[in-house]
Amino acid sequence: RTNVNKLFGGPVLTYHFADFMGQEGWYLRWTDELMSFDWNARFDEDKSSIPVGAALGKVFSIGKQPINVFLGSDYYVAHRGTDPVYDIKLNVTFLFPE
Repeated sequence: RTNVNKLFGGPVLTYHFADFMGQEGWYLRWTDELMSFDWNARFDEDKSSIPVGAALGKVFSIGKQPINVFLGSDYYVAHRGTDPVYDIKLNVTFLFPE
């Protein structure tokens, strides 16, 4: 078997604003896409996936139902043949805390 020298991870970085545009519940986060990097390959060999992006989101309630909504985008500075060059995401999550 040949040596394997890869990095795979998904860092999670989120900044919650105390007050943004006069409202609470806003946050900014780093991309949630997974990254992989082959340390033995050249950068242009399509063996790495490195997204860079951010999302802006807000947690709020409609009646008693808390909801998390965010809009984000990623640009892949390196991508395998199956990865996109960029993406745009809109997410709506209904939260059910106890």
